[in-house]
Amino acid sequence: MANLTVIVGENIGTVYKLKRQENVIGRASDVSCVLRDLRASRRHSCVTFERGAYYLLDMGSHNGTYLNGQKVAGKSKLKNDDKIGIGATVLTFSGSRSDAKKQDGLASYDILKEVKQNDTGDFSIARQKIVERDVLLWRISREVLNEDPQLSKTLQRDFLLQIRTVAQILHRNILILLDFGVSTHYLYCAFECADLKYNLRKYLEDNTPTMDEIINIGLQISTGLQFAHRQNVPHLHLTDKNILIEPENKRAVITELGISKFLSSATMTNSHGSTTTGILGVSAYIAPEQASGGQVSKKSDIYSLGCALYQLVTGTPPFQTKNMYELCTKHCNEEPPPIESKRPETPKALIELIKKCMNKKSENRPDIEKVITELSLVKQLVVYEKSVYSEEGKQYLRAKFGEKRLVRWWFLGPMISIALTVIFFFVARKLH
Repeated sequence: MANLTVIVGENIGTVYKLKRQENVIGRASDVSCVLRDLRASRRHSCVTFERGAYYLLDMGSHNGTYLNGQKVAGKSKLKNDDKIGIGATVLTFSGSRSDAKKQDGLASYDILKEVKQNDTGDFSIARQKIVERDVLLWRISREVLNEDPQLSKTLQRDFLLQIRTVAQILHRNILILLDFGVSTHYLYCAFECADLKYNLRKYLEDNTPTMDEIINIGLQISTGLQFAHRQNVPHLHLTDKNILIEPENKRAVITELGISKFLSSATMTNSHGSTTTGILGVSAYIAPEQASGGQVSKKSDIYSLGCALYQLVTGTPPFQTKNMYELCTKHCNEEPPPIESKRPETPKALIELIKKCMNKKSENRPDIEKVITELSLVKQLVVYEKSVYSEEGKQYLRAKFGEKRLVRWWFLGPMISIALTVIFFFVARKLH
């Protein structure tokens, strides 16, 4: 049987089963598909079944009916995954299962290349036909989600509500969501095209970043999280696999925002027929409260951010083990190896910040604004020391002041550096 599913609007998550006759859509209480939408007419449009196919027809509405962004004039034949716009409401069409099997289950996209498959679903490079652009397409098959009808309906509504919020987040350091919806076989999202293989782990395998680069990447991740947190969207599954680093310009991009929160509460049915709540596995940056089954929050992201900074500095995650139970135990009860033993030149202020972020108690961690403030202060300190103590700095000072005055400058340099460190210390204490 064919369906219409509301993916945007007051009725979000509602599924209307289409009969093989005239199915009227509008605000009136006696129509087949009742919408709570003041911009919809009482009898806005209808879907009819003729000659083995479904057709969409506008019924003289005030604001018009739109099919995949184009205003409907006359009858328009419907295909799987078509989007119907009525007022402020968007519905997606799913044909019968026999019709769907003739397609790949996602008719508005052509799969160009499979990228990866993991516990969060399938990722592919795909061509979005209607706008002719390449996207990163994420799909999770309905077959792995619990088949209980009521639970499936609730799950679908949760997905649409969560992803609709993520669609409002536009930030340079967050992978941009371009499209989302539900089809006969999948829940799906389309993001801006990105190379998922060049993540933070791969970047650190190929590079040893300078302190400047570490702080710049850390600030980018932090400002992306800050923007998401202000929209009340925590990540809750940040790891070295879903932080991408563009090699050309060192742009850091957070991926899987919103997906993680949805999947962490979803119910999966495995091949043996048993069910498991929480599809996501244990990540390398899992916060202690997550590992112990406690209450998660934005502060859980701060812990994960501390782990990312630790790995940027040392080149390895705080804890390394393939055993998930061991990993959770270490995050809950152990301290990672000292940063000083792995990279002695690391500024003490940065080491202290990482320790604060990775505090076992979430209430003792700083919020994202304080993290950005302290990272910015560390950046200023690193830039100053680099400019004064580098060979270029020496040559500049010799040319400007001469050798004798340079000796005096080198006496003052450490004094200024100490003064900056003291200022940083007092500012950090004031923030806390």
